Amino acid sequence: SGLRARGVCGTRTHGIGTLRYTMVDRNALNLRWTFGFNLDYGSGTLVDLTSEGRQAVFYSVGHTGVIFDYEVRQQRLLQGHTNTISCAAASDDKKWLVTGDTGDRDTMVVIWNARTGVPVRTIFEVHPGGCIDLE
Repeated sequence: SGLRARGVCGTRTHGIGTLRYTMVDRNALNLRWTFGFNLDYGSGTLVDLTSEGRQAVFYSVGHTGVIFDYEVRQQRLLQGHTNTISCAAASDDKKWLVTGDTGDRDTMVVIWNARTGVPVRTIFEVHPGGCIDLE
């Protein structure tokens, strides 16, 4: 049947960023890499994660966060937000990364392990309309 989408690739542009994805089935996308960042929020979504023995930076593309490791030239994609990521911050030791989003509903703040990209805590509806700044 011509309805099966497995293996079909495509791109989607959001703001000044581009997402490349592979259709896994008719209902799911498997994001592989991103290009660009959320220009609408300026440097509020750009975080230096460089620490001893590591050169990395966090930025966001739409609803997806990206940890780019300069040494291995790889992106670790942080997915889970349902709205555009509007702000981010890291702990002083660069162990934790916090991201927040804005939107009309289902807003959240997510705390991530900055090394592994694994979410460790999600806080829902932190503020009406979402979060625009983190420190």
